[in-house]
Amino acid sequence: MRDHLEPVASPAPSDVRLRLKRVTAADVDDAEAKVAEAEAKLKEAEAKVSKAEAQAASSANTDAPEPSPEAPTRDFSVRMGLGLPSRPGTDNLNVGYQEPPRRVYNATEEMFQHAETKEGLASEPEKLSAEKMLPFEHAVMGYWGSGPYTPFQGMEGPTVADALTMGYNVILVSFADSFTVNGSFQIHTDMCPQYNDVCQRQQCECAPHKLNVSKDAGVEPESWRYMLSFGGKDGAGPYMSALLSMQEREDQEEAFAKGFLERYAEVKAKYGFDGIDIDIESTLTTPLLSAFRRVFRLLHAQGELVSLAPETPGLNPAELSTFFEGSFNSYAPLVDTTMIDYISWLAPRLYNDPVPLKSNISKYVTSLYAGHDLEWDGKQIEIKVPPSKIVLGHPAAAEAAPARDLASWQKDPEALLELYRSSPDLLATKGVMAWSIGHDYASGWKWVKTVKQIWE
Repeated sequence: MRDHLEPVASPAPSDVRLRLKRVTAADVDDAEAKVAEAEAKLKEAEAKVSKAEAQAASSANTDAPEPSPEAPTRDFSVRMGLGLPSRPGTDNLNVGYQEPPRRVYNATEEMFQHAETKEGLASEPEKLSAEKMLPFEHAVMGYWGSGPYTPFQGMEGPTVADALTMGYNVILVSFADSFTVNGSFQIHTDMCPQYNDVCQRQQCECAPHKLNVSKDAGVEPESWRYMLSFGGKDGAGPYMSALLSMQEREDQEEAFAKGFLERYAEVKAKYGFDGIDIDIESTLTTPLLSAFRRVFRLLHAQGELVSLAPETPGLNPAELSTFFEGSFNSYAPLVDTTMIDYISWLAPRLYNDPVPLKSNISKYVTSLYAGHDLEWDGKQIEIKVPPSKIVLGHPAAAEAAPARDLASWQKDPEALLELYRSSPDLLATKGVMAWSIGHDYASGWKWVKTVKQIWE
């Protein structure tokens, strides 16, 4: 579907120059110790305002008119909401109903400001953990927006609302790509106007807004999660050189993190996303990994979800004892013991490459929690991922994984159901993921209808 992509020009150096103080790893660590104090101050401020308003109301004329329902309300939240302003030039696009903004601010400036004051940047992982507020116990994740049966205007295919109705509760919109070193990116689903002739003649969107999807499906927006997936087979990350001075590398990583968060705030406002999924298959250099570690901590502090979907060679420390950029254990620095609490789900893809440990996925799950040391970026890191973070990725149908011969339990959802129910290790995981919703639709939704019975 993607015959041609227009190159994305890198911005001038002035576009990525930061006006804020540099955020170092030490700042992040120090910030964690300050979050409790910051929250206490926030509650105290709210209490004072409430008391002042109560006193004002009691002394006011009782015949005074009620305040207009359109009057703005105080909002002490610093989390990114659906009301963030859109990118210039996008306000008039046909995105359907969106909740009006209650407060306008620059989300990234907020993040970095809090990093400077060491208040509210990266909270203790359990404080603002988005996964602790999920309305479901186990995730049923599916990729939508790229591949067969993407529902173009007037063409056959499942909508996101269809997927929710059938049993998915986490939708991964695929894909965002065209990264630049300043953190910018573009969304290129098969629904985008440049891949759809119909959209050359009328306004179209690359994805629907979460509120519209919820309305179409007849569900509450808080009953499911909507995430933007980055990468895919054509979505390499930007090249970030490691042959720099320490100061130059720090500046490069900080520019990427700041630019990424600014761009994400824009698309979150436009589409209603709840977090990000990383599906990058190459170019995960050490500087880029280090920059993503910074991004994940900042997103986690804002209550956003973060999931990772490595190919199996990208995370298999039991059989591959070294880290190799863009290849063996390339995702390890994103899920080591210093990072795993900032990750919502780890969803290894068991369909592109051979399944580790002689196709024994129970052993693969336990191996990730066994504890393995790797050397990365001049230091030792430990990989110890608990089953409660793991959501194994499966092909929704045999046609979804044409690159190799699949095991019997990958070809038949009933066999997969039996395998999970027979394994305490698999039952201890946090859900399942499918590539893709389009393939599942084409097979009569057999995959999702079956796997949602695993934990019943």
